[in-house]
Amino acid sequence: MSGIQVRIPCRRFSVRVTLGQTEGLSTFEEFMLRMIAAGAGTVERLAEDLCLPLGVVLDTCVDLLRVGYIFLDHTDSSIQITDAVRDEMGDALAPRPKWASRLAPASTPSSASYDLLQDLVSGAVFPSVKGLVSPGNWILAPEDLSLGDASTIQKPILLAAAARLMKKVTDARGSERSGPLSRRGISVTDVAIVGGGERTTVAPSSIVVEIVRRKSVDEERPNLVLVGPPELSGGVRRRIASRLMSMWDDGCARGKGQFFESLLERLTSAETLDEEPQLSPIIDPSASTALLTEAIQDLDAVDLTRVDLREAHWRLHDLERRASANLDEAQTLQADVNIVVNAAEHHKLLLCALAEANHQVVLTSPWVGQLERNKELQDALIAAVERGVRVHLLWGMDRASEFATEFGPASRELVQLLAPGDQRVGGLFLASRPAGVHAKLIACDMDWAVVSSCNVLNSRATRREFELGLKISPPRNGDRERGGTTTHEASVRAWTPVDSRQIAAAAVCDFIRFARGITPDFELRRTIVDDVALDGRRLLAPPVEIGGEVEEPGDLKIWRATFERRATILTERTHGLQPIAQAVVDGQHREFFIAAVRMSRKRLVVSSRDLGIGLLGEATADLVVAACKRGVEVSVIHAGFSDWTQELERRKTELIDAGVAFHMRDVHAKLLVCDNWAIVSSYNFLSFAGYYDINRRARHELGVRVFGADLVDRLVLLLHSAPTR
Repeated sequence: MSGIQVRIPCRRFSVRVTLGQTEGLSTFEEFMLRMIAAGAGTVERLAEDLCLPLGVVLDTCVDLLRVGYIFLDHTDSSIQITDAVRDEMGDALAPRPKWASRLAPASTPSSASYDLLQDLVSGAVFPSVKGLVSPGNWILAPEDLSLGDASTIQKPILLAAAARLMKKVTDARGSERSGPLSRRGISVTDVAIVGGGERTTVAPSSIVVEIVRRKSVDEERPNLVLVGPPELSGGVRRRIASRLMSMWDDGCARGKGQFFESLLERLTSAETLDEEPQLSPIIDPSASTALLTEAIQDLDAVDLTRVDLREAHWRLHDLERRASANLDEAQTLQADVNIVVNAAEHHKLLLCALAEANHQVVLTSPWVGQLERNKELQDALIAAVERGVRVHLLWGMDRASEFATEFGPASRELVQLLAPGDQRVGGLFLASRPAGVHAKLIACDMDWAVVSSCNVLNSRATRREFELGLKISPPRNGDRERGGTTTHEASVRAWTPVDSRQIAAAAVCDFIRFARGITPDFELRRTIVDDVALDGRRLLAPPVEIGGEVEEPGDLKIWRATFERRATILTERTHGLQPIAQAVVDGQHREFFIAAVRMSRKRLVVSSRDLGIGLLGEATADLVVAACKRGVEVSVIHAGFSDWTQELERRKTELIDAGVAFHMRDVHAKLLVCDNWAIVSSYNFLSFAGYYDINRRARHELGVRVFGADLVDRLVLLLHSAPTR
């Protein structure tokens, strides 16, 4: 693929990484060692006593043998535990307390300083490694001037970046590791900035990425994708590409001779318009893990003694790394997700947010008619402000709207009554000009948020049209009534053993950050808190295990079995995930929509109020037909039609002939379903072609992308149960 090299400005700073010990053995391994100490000296005896398949027990014994916990007694070919393990364990029937934890590494590696990089486009933090810089006079991307200095970076972000760095360092050492016990149970426990962090745009504090432009249905808006370098993780590449597109939407660096004009000229000359990117921007842990499993199964169809094993190894290695990185990123997006149906439930949650909030409530709505006529809402606003709550309100889809037109006499009086002042902490914070927002958001502190299709500040609670929203809260801490410890709880304690702050859902933080970014008044923007640390919370950051690199083929059976075990571990981790919630903003909706049509395998469900060019445009209609030919079940739910023409009618007929099912329902819900994930949003998938030019038809949209077959199934069932027109 022919891409364009672009320099991304970065800041380089040093951190001191502290490594610590985690639990040395799993519960199953502890039990195995106790059984061996009690006399179960063969694999067959262990399998019989445990009622487990022989292969499972053999794999565990091999693991224990490799790390030096057991050995084979050549006198009678029995399995025995080592003296070190016996000394720590004591009596196998009544072992000493916490004996297994003392079998972690004998000496923890000392702390050391390393360099990290933060790109000044998206703010992502990643290890400084070879391969991120290449010589050449590449064009320089614009900086996001709203980023603070290095000291403002959240600690969980630093921990994750440092852990990935240590993983790269450990993998690079390969055979130089000092013994089998040297890295078992080691994880990054703390990281602190020790120097640097100044803003600079000169090498080496910049990286070079490869950008291509994917074919798009919107010829004006470039669909940029980062496909390299491979040393930069997929998550970071996605963040940089997304922020570049946001800069385009905001009109940044689009003038004559500026960054985007130069970039598009080079992309056009390189003829990359019709090429597909190598990497998908979609986070889907189930799909990426399934690709690894399928690739391993494909080995059955080839003679491994006659193929290029090195090529096969690195293909599996790449798929395993991608699946692992995809899953790591998905784990940070875990949340508790609840479905909100129809206007009445949305109104209850609006009043609940105003009653529960301790610090701030963030509301976005295109129209605010309920402020004029809803006495219950007016009283709730007054009560919240009197308690010291800051209520931030973003209004107005049309940027030409005037305050006096949107706010009636009662609303203006309420705004004046609740205006912020020196004598009060709380207040109703809103700009006198519109924010160009079509998003619908209710955020209660950083406790929870609702993203929806419902204009809750304009619609009555008795509104009949079917509405759909999702309430996103921090991930649950498990079933405490049963007294058990969940994987999530264990990982939180291992990652930050002394941090007792509550967890905030990453998506909720992103929603508030979105609202802060589109606030039209700079002074008001400063009053919106989107930093979890200031709210006394922290983000979920699961530990990153150091090591685990699969060695190149030696013994074919062991090589393949190792990859199979990695695939099994990743699959189990995927099944253990709570629902995942990912913020979707502005033009990302159109990108996800096109990606869903292209990549769907089983089902595609699209809903919004009016059917129009969003689905029936020439490019999108052809993609839907192709999906039907792949065997995808396509359903379209809508209430009416938008800018209807004979050409759109013809394309609708073509889609019906291809197998698309159209359903007329009384819906205002905006929903996109692709296989096992869905987006609930304010975005009109069926009628809006996705133009986001700040000088023409700009309107900010907000959605949330969620994963999980059960959750998505419930969304689809609710949608199909909507009343008919």
